[in-house]
Amino acid sequence: MNEEYTTGGCVCGEIRYRFSGDPIISLNCHCNECQSASGTAHTAVIIIPKDSFELVEGKPTYYAREPENDFCIRRGFCSTCGAPVTMLRPERPKLVYLHAGSLDSPELYKPSMDIFTAEALSWDAMAPQLDKFSGMPPVPDDLGR
Repeated sequence: MNEEYTTGGCVCGEIRYRFSGDPIISLNCHCNECQSASGTAHTAVIIIPKDSFELVEGKPTYYAREPENDFCIRRGFCSTCGAPVTMLRPERPKLVYLHAGSLDSPELYKPSMDIFTAEALSWDAMAPQLDKFSGMPPVPDDLGR
């Protein structure tokens, strides 16, 4: 069987990944931490099942800020070029969060929502057709656990 993969990686090519199937969801996160980590107004995120994801080359270096609460994000980036690639949440170990800009074909990214809009910057123009959530949207308790 010849399975089709979506591929991506960092700017310098040291990290390469692939995944099969469709994302669980694609979204724009406007929280203050995503603004700081991305260096811009929001982070474009694709969430996929971990069992569909494979690192083909290299390994991200991970950074995790001490959580202010139970919510913690481990941010994976290339230690050579600094490009953000992955994010992991320990409380949802069966999911991988990918930066949409790390896709080889970023046009495949089709967001359905904007989250943490209460923290959005005034100059960040959001697409009016996307669902909006002032904070974290409702998430099934068992998703990714």
